[in-house]
Parts: sequence; C-alpha cells; structure tokens
Amino acid sequence: MGFHISKINGLISANATRQSIVAQIANDLRFKELGIYYLPETADDDNELSHRIDGIIASLSADDTIVLQYPTSNGKRFEEMLMNKMQAYRNLRVIIMVNQMQPNQLEESVRFLNRASAIILPSKEMHHSLVEYGLIVNRVVIRTIEDYPTDSLVTDHVNTKEIHSIDCSKKPSHLITALSLGGFGKVWSDDTMNQPLELGICISAGIPVVVKEHMCIAKFVKENGIGIVASDWEDAQRQVQETDDEKYRKYCQNVRDLQPVCAGGCFTKQDLLRALTISRQKQSAVDFEVKDIDDSLDYILKHHCSVARFGDGEMDLIRGRSITYQDYSVQLGDDLKHILQQKSNENCLICVSDVFNNRERYNSNCRHFWELNLQKDLNFYREICTAPWYGSTFISRPYIDLEDKSKSAGYFAKLKQIWEGRDILIVEGATSRSGCGNDLFANAKSIARIIGPSRNAYDMKDRIMEAITQYGKEKLILLMLGPAAKVLAYQLSQKGYWAIDLGHIDSEYEWFKMGAYEKVKLSNKHTAEHNTDENIEFVSDPEYENQILVKL
Repeated sequence: MGFHISKINGLISANATRQSIVAQIANDLRFKELGIYYLPETADDDNELSHRIDGIIASLSADDTIVLQYPTSNGKRFEEMLMNKMQAYRNLRVIIMVNQMQPNQLEESVRFLNRASAIILPSKEMHHSLVEYGLIVNRVVIRTIEDYPTDSLVTDHVNTKEIHSIDCSKKPSHLITALSLGGFGKVWSDDTMNQPLELGICISAGIPVVVKEHMCIAKFVKENGIGIVASDWEDAQRQVQETDDEKYRKYCQNVRDLQPVCAGGCFTKQDLLRALTISRQKQSAVDFEVKDIDDSLDYILKHHCSVARFGDGEMDLIRGRSITYQDYSVQLGDDLKHILQQKSNENCLICVSDVFNNRERYNSNCRHFWELNLQKDLNFYREICTAPWYGSTFISRPYIDLEDKSKSAGYFAKLKQIWEGRDILIVEGATSRSGCGNDLFANAKSIARIIGPSRNAYDMKDRIMEAITQYGKEKLILLMLGPAAKVLAYQLSQKGYWAIDLGHIDSEYEWFKMGAYEKVKLSNKHTAEHNTDENIEFVSDPEYENQILVKL
C-alpha cells in the first residue's frame, strides 16, 4: 500500500506554487511525488494522451492512495482520462485536493469530484456551494489554512504601521526577509471561498495580517488574534493606524505561537492524514442502510418474504415523471411512495438501488449513470426514503454492471434456491419470455404464466391482480412487469401471497451465460435497457405457449 501526491511541473502560476508547497510537505509524510508536466490541452491526440498518462501513473499499484491536486492545469479531457485509468486499479483510493477554484468552475467540476474517495477543500463556503451543485461525496476535509514551509523564522518585529503587499511568486527566503522588518501583511481579496496563500506567508514570517471580513480565513484570524479584520480598505487603514505598540506585540505573540506550526507544514500534514483516514471509511450519503445483494438474497431465503424493488424509473414516477414503458398517474405515484416508505419486515422486503456507498463496485458506465442521477436526486432520496434500511434492488441485476463479476455465479445460485422445487407463476409482459431459451427456471417444479402488457401494465393492475389471485394460490409468484410489479408484489404480500418482483433478471442471466461485458441486445425477446422492443424475432416455443394460463 503506497501513498502518492500529484504535482504540476513546467508551469509558473499560483496553482503550481500551491501544488509545489503541498507536495514538499507531503514528502515529509513519505508520499511519493507523481509529476504531471504541463501541456496545452490540444497538444496530444487521444492515443498520445493515453500513453502519456500511462507513464505518469506507472508507479501506482492496487490498494494505493493518491492525492490528486486539482485542477491539474491540463484540462478536463486529461483529468477524465487520468481518473479513468487510476480507478481501473483495484482498491485504489483517489483523494482530490482542491487548491483553488473559481465560482464559475464549481458546477462543471462536481461530476469529477464525485468520483473521489475523499475531498480536501479550501473552505466551508466552497463545500456549501458544491453541495448545491450536486456534490454527493461526504468524506470531506476542510483546510484550516495553507502552510508556508520555511527554515527562516524571524520573531522580532516593529510596529511600523505599514501594510505590505505580498508577491507570492518570490522565493520564500526573499519573501520572509522582505517582511521581517514588521508592520502588517496584506491578505485582501473579494474571494470568499479560496484560501489565500498570503496568510501562511505572513504567519511564517511572524507578522500580523489585515484581512477582509468576508474572506473564508477571517474567522481564523479573529479567533487566533493574529491581526485585523476589516469591513473595507478604509477601515483597515484606520485600524492599523490605531494599533498601539502593546496591541501590536500581542498580535505578534499570537502569530509566533502559530509560526512553527505553519512553517513546518503541520496544518497541511494534519489535513492529509485526516483525508487518508476518512478515505478508507465507509461513506454514507444517506441516513438509511442498503443491504448488499448477498445479504438481501439471504434475507429472502431465510424469511420467504415478498420483494418490491425500486429503481431510478420508480423514483421518476414518484416525482411525477413518465418513463418509457409506464405513463405517470397520480395514483401510481402515490402507491409507489406509500410502499417505499414502509419498513421492510419478514413479510415484505422493500429494495432501493445500492448506489449511495462504494460505487467502485460497479463499472464505469454504471458509476457515471448514478453519479449524474444522484447529483440531481440525492436530496429527494434523503427526503422520500424514511425507512431505516432497505434491500438491494440489484438482486435482479447481479452481473452486467458489476466491476468484479466473479461473484455473479454465486448470486444466481442463491436466486435459483428461491424457486428450487417450487411451483412458480411468472407474471410478465408480452415480450419478456423470461427463462425461455435458458435454464434460469429449470429447477422449478412447474412453471405457469400470466401475460400482461409490455407497456402501461399498471393501468391493468386490477385485472392482473384478479388473475394472480385466481391462479397463484400455493405458488411462488415472480413478477416482471415494470412499476406495476412493485405495487402488485407489495399488495400480494399483504394478502398472504409470496410475490417477488424480479424485473430484468432474464436479461442479466443471458448476459451472464454468454460472458458479456456490455448490454447485448437479445434477438428473440425483450432486453433490459432496450425498452422500445424493436426488431424482436419471436421463436416458436410450444413449451412457453403451454405455460400461459391467460393473456391480458
């Protein structure tokens, strides 16, 4: 397990200066430097860029942690490709350390930041703004101040009543010497979100500061008594002139208490170590627990409970949005909301998508989808999911979206245990044909089917319920009927039936059997995510036809 930190090279800028300082401090903690040479965004084509990034990350290994200083100054295309390649390493943690970001960069950066294991931010103000734009990572460290390492500690200063402007581009030794005579350091900006490097310089130089009251470091300056907090520049000049020698000495003494800490990089070391610690902790973006696939299947096998699963489509319907295969209605939205807010028990397991923690379990396409989804809907999940825990909706999606597919055989084995030796009643859409052409239900004692509509099945819910109660006695009922299946499963559980909403389990099993790594369209029946059901060539299947009890 190694620790790395990135640093931009070949560029003279405030961002490069900050990265250099942080990398120097991290070196004391045995971090290995990962050099990123600056190149204009258009310098490389995709192939050249890929090779360049391979060279940059050649020292990384599985289980490592890297602190990526952001922005990299190499552009979004570089950063996205870099992140993709780093996250291909097993169990690698990426901590993003934001050194500085302007308000107009926040919204466009949120999706990238949401891919981090943890984030280090300059201020609470920036954190609040990012959350408003959809930040869902809650393993966040807020920096105290930016350190400025130096061995030249000057402790005797004179109250010259001067306010010194600070040129951060100068060498540390020159800066410290220039400020050694005394007076105040000017730490002045309209920026309310970013840490000013000038504060660390002044503390390391041993002189008090003048700061604007709306800056994010104003509270730190005031609480530690290390300078003047002013409403405007006129107020700042007035307070400096009114500072007598005794008050100035108190300011300097308070600065001296912080001077070795800042000059030794201790604030930054503390921030890095805190980020390392929380990056390995389980993150929860919500107040409820979601059992994983294994635990959910174990619960079903133990209690023989019904199952109602909620995905992104059901959430859209609750919010009043129609989806491809089900039009919204007020009654449907109300039914789904009511079920979602019930507590799971031994009679019925309510499931939601297991995407609020540890999304590294899923492949890049799945992670990308859910990162975008949660950016806009996370607060809705927090509001609407009031139960203390849920099962995993992905009991019916145990293969294609998983990064590590080695466990899928075990998941399907547990699923098959549910109906092994049982009479089952499959309730599905006209194009689903679940289990046809494969052995998914081969271990069932018998199979019967009720065929409903492939679209807007909820509109026929009462007729479907009537058919199920007529033919489903003493049978395990497996529902593959979109949002209607959630309502039917729950209502059937209240009537004493064992009904499990299994959704797209057939497509998953087909992909599992063929060893697919993408969602291959099936030619002879409905395919998950191919919701328009076009160009299906149905194959004559007498066994399937004989299993049908009723078509609605």
